[in-house]
Amino acid sequence: MQSHVSATFASPVCREGVSVADGYGVRVRVNRRHLIVSDGIGRHRRERVFAKALPGIKRLVVIGHEGYVTFDALRWLADAGIAFCQVDRDGQVMATSGGYGLNDARLRRALALAPANRAGLEITRHLLSAKLAGQARVLSRAEFAEPSAAAIASLAETARNALSVREALRAEADGALAYWSAWANVEVRFARKDVARVPDHWRTFGQRSSPLTGSPRLAANPANATLNYLYALLEAETCLACLACGLDPGLGIFHADQKSRDSLVCDVMEAARPAADEYLLDLLAARTFAAKDFTETRSGVCRVLAPLTHTLAETTTRWAKVIAPVVETVAAILAADSPSRIERLPTTLTQSNRSAGRDVVRRNPKRSSEQRKPAATCVTCGGPLPNAGRQFCDDCLPSEERMNAAKFTNAGQAALKRMRAEGRDPMDSEEARRKLGEANAKRRREEIEWDRTHETPDRNVFTREILPLLQDMTLPRMSAATGLSATMCANIRRGCVPHARHWDGLRRAAIKRREIEGG
Repeated sequence: MQSHVSATFASPVCREGVSVADGYGVRVRVNRRHLIVSDGIGRHRRERVFAKALPGIKRLVVIGHEGYVTFDALRWLADAGIAFCQVDRDGQVMATSGGYGLNDARLRRALALAPANRAGLEITRHLLSAKLAGQARVLSRAEFAEPSAAAIASLAETARNALSVREALRAEADGALAYWSAWANVEVRFARKDVARVPDHWRTFGQRSSPLTGSPRLAANPANATLNYLYALLEAETCLACLACGLDPGLGIFHADQKSRDSLVCDVMEAARPAADEYLLDLLAARTFAAKDFTETRSGVCRVLAPLTHTLAETTTRWAKVIAPVVETVAAILAADSPSRIERLPTTLTQSNRSAGRDVVRRNPKRSSEQRKPAATCVTCGGPLPNAGRQFCDDCLPSEERMNAAKFTNAGQAALKRMRAEGRDPMDSEEARRKLGEANAKRRREEIEWDRTHETPDRNVFTREILPLLQDMTLPRMSAATGLSATMCANIRRGCVPHARHWDGLRRAAIKRREIEGG
């Protein structure tokens, strides 16, 4: 069956400045000077069109390995200053492309010589002490009642003052042992309807090392698989940042040179890993996952699936901001220790040089940019929520409200039964009988007064037109609209017809609620 494009977006909305393409047969090409991104599966496909003058994106992330990108499209992206990143479905970074920025051989020469001189030690101190300080900050969060934070902060100071690369690496290894041990019991929440379907080892973070490999590779549970995916995106952004600053991503300092590995990227991203860890904690705290967000391969490897992969891919610009000052600091250390004289390096990533110059004449304080936290999901099904103040989606909310109302009613009846068994019936006192008599008399007077000025309507009108509107309406809202008790409102929702004077109030309240939720 031939697939077709089901939707075309001339001005697509890209959250966080990231456009994600996923599915089978992804096509990125140029047509009539516009970038065309086609993705999807089977007959459910979409096509997005971007103009070069107003592209609206900073990153194009392709998930998967089925499809093609034309040379024209890569040049279009380069001309528009848009970085390209391809991530395979297992989280491995397949390709990246971006601006090469500085082209200074003296800087690359200094990088090649760094492992054998003072610059290499200084960079190692800076990166590993920053990583350990970040880990101590993470463990100080409310999720951890751990004394390890103080111990890791002490190790950060040790790495900062290390006399050799080996000493700094030893402090980093000791910190990792304490750090990941504290993560073992971090909870991963799944939707109520999926809890029985997921393996027990999926419900906590567990050990950082996979039981399949003895290393973080090929994670066996969702939390570690998600963290690996975030690290892959951070790796891609670190590679782009190194290229923009004129550094060779493959020339490592404390990561050994290996074939097909960007060792410098592995070095530099160490300082930013705690930021990805903190994002994962925010994600685990906010999101209720669905079983369909992950899959387990025949060998036991856990993999992240769409649309969660899209949510994670949209964080690439976040990691670009986190890693930018780290890469520029590394470049500055290399420039200062270069055998050849290198003038002040431009801060192409953070623009801090330009910002510092403007601070002299700036009238208003500089705005601080806060990173957006992950969006929450429905507690019952794990689906998206209509707004941030909700816990349940529109599909799950009615049943949740009915269940809570039933719990409230049952709890009240149980408490009343217990009090009567103890001889403390609240309805048997003189004061209770007086109040009940006054309320019944007032209600009867209001009904007689209403009957004098209105015609008695057909009871079938209520059953046919109003009762269906009340089935997903909460008892407190019905009570507020009528002044009736919650018990009476529950009887009305079951089919009991109230006095006609309450009909208009119930109808207006139900219609207003649907308009608010629909808008």
